[in-house]
Amino acid sequence: MPFFCAFLVLGFCVTAAALPGLKNEIRQDGAMLNELTALLELQAKTIETMETRLVALETKNDQTLERRLDAINESLSQIPYKPQVAFHVGIHVDTRFTRDAERVKWNRTMLNEGSAYNPRTGLFTAPTCGLYFFSLTTRAPQGFTSYADAELMANRQRLCLVDSYARNDAGACSGVVHLDEGETAWVQSYQAELQGGSNYRATATTFSGFLMDVDW
Repeated sequence: MPFFCAFLVLGFCVTAAALPGLKNEIRQDGAMLNELTALLELQAKTIETMETRLVALETKNDQTLERRLDAINESLSQIPYKPQVAFHVGIHVDTRFTRDAERVKWNRTMLNEGSAYNPRTGLFTAPTCGLYFFSLTTRAPQGFTSYADAELMANRQRLCLVDSYARNDAGACSGVVHLDEGETAWVQSYQAELQGGSNYRATATTFSGFLMDVDW
């Protein structure tokens, strides 16, 4: 019994002696924990600030990009649209005209991009204002002792003329003209009455044209 009591007294003395050290360690640990907590809170605030700035930057970039796209679209909208306009027509059979200024109704359509040429009337109607190129080739049929003269007309004025110098001759002419929307171009017979008729070979007589440039 005396030995057991002595052991308890010794243990209590050791524990009491170590208690101040334990309290000091606990205080140090608590201070360290507070520092870590403050550091984590600071890091959290820093991350939140960075996220806010990132969102603001993304919004600004989106707005800047949107303004640039709007500016590009506005610039593109100022560029006039250039439609695809081109045609190349001929005749199915050899054709004869006995009067002057008879319009040729080209009934063999090889190309009519934009549908500006009308085979029922023989008229090309400008779908937009701009510069147009037109070309005409003629030749008299074989076996005919006649001419193949013709006029290429644009906006009621002669653009060019095929004027043969001999019978069974062939010819070609072309020109550039400005047409407003709705104005027309066509081919008509020339000096048919004076020369006993104008005759056109189907395989060698054509009328062509296309839009070169639109008005700004």
